[in-house]
Amino acid sequence: MAITRLGNFPCIIRIVSLLSVFTGFLYLPFFLNLGLPISLGPEITQATMATEKWALFAVFGGFGLFAGSFLYNLSQSQRYKRFILGITLFSMLLLILAQLPPLFLWFYVGSADFSSTSLLGLFLHLILLVLAFWGGIATMLAFGKTNLTS
Repeated sequence: MAITRLGNFPCIIRIVSLLSVFTGFLYLPFFLNLGLPISLGPEITQATMATEKWALFAVFGGFGLFAGSFLYNLSQSQRYKRFILGITLFSMLLLILAQLPPLFLWFYVGSADFSSTSLLGLFLHLILLVLAFWGGIATMLAFGKTNLTS
């Protein structure tokens, strides 16, 4: 099947989680300092705080998904695997929803002032969105393959 050609379910989840961590680190000011040297008012501060919250969500969510993919492989119980798959599916849905605001923002910035930076930001979030959809579908397929007989 074309959905699972990248390998098994944990492989896709690990790729999505690492890309989420990488994307989140790009938005954290202590990782990559692209801040303005002057203060432009409280609206800039609020936008910066919202961006930092989104970045922390992306980083910690990526680490959580990465840890969950390893817990899935270590588990022997089918009920525990289904529990981890349910949490993973919910996390993937949150990751998909979290990509929409930055994606629309980069689209808006790119339409107002086209540059290679806005194109890079747009494509990075678009790739993460597509991979998160792929990971969600792979999670649902893996959820369907587990049975509750044990």
